[in-house]
Amino acid sequence: MMKFERKRQDSPGPANLPTTKALDLVVRRGALTTMTAIAALLAPPRCALANPAGGTVVDGSASISQSGSTTNIHQSTNRAIIDWQSFSVGAGETVNFYQPSSLSATLNRVIGNERSVIDGAINANGAVFLVNSAGVMFTHNATVNVGGLVASTLGISNSDFMAGNYRFSGSSAASVVNRGNIRASDGGYIALLGRTVSNEGAIVATLGSIALASGDKITLNFGGDSLVDVSIDKGTYKALVANKGLIQADGGRVVMTAKAADAVLSAQVNNSGIVQARTLSDLTGAAAAHGTVRIGKIKLLASGGTTKVTGKLDASAPQGGRGGEIDTSGDRVKIADSAVITTASATGQNGNWVIDPDGFTIAAAGGDITGAMLSSQLGSNNVTILSTSGGGSDGDINVNDLVNWSQNTTLTLTATNAINVNAVLTGSGTGSGLVLNAGTDVNVNAPSSLQVASLVATAGGDVNINAAQDWTTAGSWSFSGANINVNDTVDWSAGTLTLNAASFINLNAVMTASDQASLVATYNTAIDQTLDADGVATSTYGEPLGGIKPLYDSATGTYVGRIDFVNNSAAAPLTINGNAYTLITSVSQLDMLDGKNSVTGEGDAVSLEGFYALAINLNACGAVSATCAAAVTYSSPLIDFLSNGSVLEGLGHDIANLRIAADYGNGGLLRYNSGVVRDLSLSNVSLAYTSGNQIGALIGVNGLFGQIFNVSANGAIDLVTTDTGGTSITGGLVGQNSGLIQNSHAHVDIRSVNGNSIGGFVGTNFGGPANHTTAIILDSTASGDVRVSATNSNYCCGGGAIGGFAGANKSGSIYRSSASGNVTVDTYGSKDTSITGVGGFVGQNWGQFATSIIDSSVATGNVIVLGGNVDFVGGFYGSATNTTISNSSFLGTISAPTPGTIYKGIESNTEVIGVFGGNMDPGVKLVGNLYHPGVSGPSNSIGRVADGMTYDVKSTTSTEPSSGQGAPTSTTAQDAAAARQRAANSTQQATAQRQAVADAAAARAEAVQAAPRVANVLASATAAEAASPSGSAVAATAGKRAVEARAADKLDDRIDIEEPAPPRAPPVEKKRPQRQAAATPAHKPRGAGQGSGFGTRIRSIDAGGQHYELNDGSAAPKNR
Repeated sequence: MMKFERKRQDSPGPANLPTTKALDLVVRRGALTTMTAIAALLAPPRCALANPAGGTVVDGSASISQSGSTTNIHQSTNRAIIDWQSFSVGAGETVNFYQPSSLSATLNRVIGNERSVIDGAINANGAVFLVNSAGVMFTHNATVNVGGLVASTLGISNSDFMAGNYRFSGSSAASVVNRGNIRASDGGYIALLGRTVSNEGAIVATLGSIALASGDKITLNFGGDSLVDVSIDKGTYKALVANKGLIQADGGRVVMTAKAADAVLSAQVNNSGIVQARTLSDLTGAAAAHGTVRIGKIKLLASGGTTKVTGKLDASAPQGGRGGEIDTSGDRVKIADSAVITTASATGQNGNWVIDPDGFTIAAAGGDITGAMLSSQLGSNNVTILSTSGGGSDGDINVNDLVNWSQNTTLTLTATNAINVNAVLTGSGTGSGLVLNAGTDVNVNAPSSLQVASLVATAGGDVNINAAQDWTTAGSWSFSGANINVNDTVDWSAGTLTLNAASFINLNAVMTASDQASLVATYNTAIDQTLDADGVATSTYGEPLGGIKPLYDSATGTYVGRIDFVNNSAAAPLTINGNAYTLITSVSQLDMLDGKNSVTGEGDAVSLEGFYALAINLNACGAVSATCAAAVTYSSPLIDFLSNGSVLEGLGHDIANLRIAADYGNGGLLRYNSGVVRDLSLSNVSLAYTSGNQIGALIGVNGLFGQIFNVSANGAIDLVTTDTGGTSITGGLVGQNSGLIQNSHAHVDIRSVNGNSIGGFVGTNFGGPANHTTAIILDSTASGDVRVSATNSNYCCGGGAIGGFAGANKSGSIYRSSASGNVTVDTYGSKDTSITGVGGFVGQNWGQFATSIIDSSVATGNVIVLGGNVDFVGGFYGSATNTTISNSSFLGTISAPTPGTIYKGIESNTEVIGVFGGNMDPGVKLVGNLYHPGVSGPSNSIGRVADGMTYDVKSTTSTEPSSGQGAPTSTTAQDAAAARQRAANSTQQATAQRQAVADAAAARAEAVQAAPRVANVLASATAAEAASPSGSAVAATAGKRAVEARAADKLDDRIDIEEPAPPRAPPVEKKRPQRQAAATPAHKPRGAGQGSGFGTRIRSIDAGGQHYELNDGSAAPKNR
């Protein structure tokens, strides 16, 4: 906090009294009505005021002398206290304080019952404190020239004053009003304290401090000899501080503050005049001692009430340097269109205007400031709106009206709750800025609403882009939050968009970066690593804690959201987590990344390292056509090996019509993955192998360090082999997984006549002994059909496992996943080796190295066994050993053959077909809510679990599964539609809000158009009053006043203080009894209309050689 020091004047005496020229104050009143003029003529004459009377020095050393109309107080100690029976100064009278130095202070306490009315002059080279619980009035004739002044209806103890502790307290309802000229010396201070404080005159303290404060306990805080701040320790009822005149503290500070004592927000701080604290630079003379540049500060604060600004607040820097600081605070802050607020600098270094309410709305009508008003003030200020919760507000900031500015200034919106952008914010200046800081969410609900050169939006919650954005000019836009939710299209062709998510960037719509546009994205790359008390991975282990997440639509098998780079020529178009990405724009480019041509077989494949992203949707057809007649057939995977630490980022894009056909092969799009593959889909993929090992539409083998997030595939895999005892491992998405797969989907039909392990999603989920931290699959789905059929027994399935989701789960973990396709086995023959297990979800669940786990998963397809050499058949699982299956369901049916068609089981009278599981070996645990609906087949072959062994189960019932149990992943078509609907709802809400604003604006326009009609009514009423008899005149006058009441601006109309007649001065020698503080009632003068405020309205002020018009809306100095 900046302090200002005053130059000391150390020698006392009349020569050291302030010599500054008194302000020339001219008050122009409006014309009085006829009745008011008559009342003024008939009023009795007011008695002349006398000088202060009955003074007694109670502390310090001072003498009092009077000579004619002059009272002189000579003080010999630095501080002195004088108790007065009365302290008023009549017209033409003068009170002089002769003090040891400019740092001296005299406390004048009135113990009588009369208000102090200053109608003459007070001069002092130091500070004068005037304390009177009956009130203090400086009239239009008052002239005060002092080093410092405190006028208060609150009391202060002798000990506090003498110690320099300026703590005031009291409960007087009387007021402190200035209508005169009060000036402090350079660096001095002026403070008016009480329940009601009003300035209607001129108060000047260049390089000093001016404070108007309302409360029951107030402390003036000094730094050295400078007043640096005011604190209200206890509020008061109907606290009011108002300025209708001029307050000027260039190079210093002005504080207007009030605090309510109740919960009804009764405090008011109103400015309809001029408050000026301009920056001073290039000072000369006595002021030069204070430095070359002093910025001004203005603070208006209504604690527990409303701050209203209809006049001018000026903290500009017309001589150059940095503009000052303006703070308008309160539970509510209302800025009228007539207000002028400026911190403009002649050298372009504009200052700051802070608006600090509890909740704030920018609206054409019904808000706290209009968009037009805020737009105009951004021409000369950097504006900050700080909204907190309280006073019945949740702390939101609502932008419901267009804000448009062209200067290089910054608008900052900071809210403890949400920021709702429901209208367009446009800063067309090359240096214009917009900063949004929300404690919860930032909601962008208006189309193309953030057209600024620089945007920084930070949310404690989420950033929700709910309306389409099209940024056509180069800029910098930065969004940060827990999640970034893109719920509508975002297009930009130049500049940089930064998305910084603590968790996820959720793409629920299409983003397009064209031409010179670039994207910088940051998200949390960590995965959950929660272990239980035994150090074993929990069901959330492996879940990503962040990422780019395009929304999946299971109806199409593709992603709703994506990021397109169209005709992009930016130098660095995409950066994710600090890594620059190479954009892939064609399938042929993707094929050649590892150095091998997968069409011709030419070249040697090398490990692919680095960061790659799909720029657009790719099509292996070349030119897109309905029939894809030009599709290229590849003979091997396009990428042989993605190395550890490398990333293939799809950005929500699709690779269509990928075809691979070979006599022998491994993999699909990739053969082996040790890096990260994410956010892409494969549509209409076709793999046809006559022999192979690990086969999957996306990847053959996802290795120990491999990670797959948000990937889907739809199409078909055909495995037709003539090898005997084939050992292929085939999955709809991945052949074999030893790493991590999350939120991925396979709608791939598998048709095989051979294979060791075949599953609709993964052939084998193959883990190790590391406490379930490998081979993890989370939140994934398989919806394709799996069919294994052979008419020749020489070709099928030695020791194999077939499942709707996984062929085999060997020491792996599968959570919250589903299989909805049918599993059909039709293998006739007499081969000695058999299919180990067939299940709707998993064929074989085998804890080879550690317990195999399946939790919260479901199989909804049918299991159909038409014949073959099958050991175990179950609705959910076929065979299980060292396994835990919990909270899972089978909702389909099992169709079993007639006796004699399966080599084992029914023919030998062994129960091998189970509703839920085919067998129940020791070490198998079935826990939680397991569900099965029943099967069709021979009655002696149907059971819950085929072998009927005892097992650990809380409830195995035939009731529907509980909510969320066994449910498929949440990223379904319904969720995609729901997200789009939420975005549409937000957009519709924003549109409705903008329409309400437009309707309000239309209503205002209609009111303006109606103004001439109001004027006609007033004119008619005036004519009727002049022409009618007395009774009619009364009626006409009543009608006129009713219209005026409806049309008048009623700001500040609840307070009006009459300037009283000066009291008679009592004889000096007559002692007056000390009295209890009593409030002086305030009376509204006759003829004062509504909106008159404090007495007669001041139309203009002449101060310091400048003429100020207060009623023309500008409050700017005029030439005379």
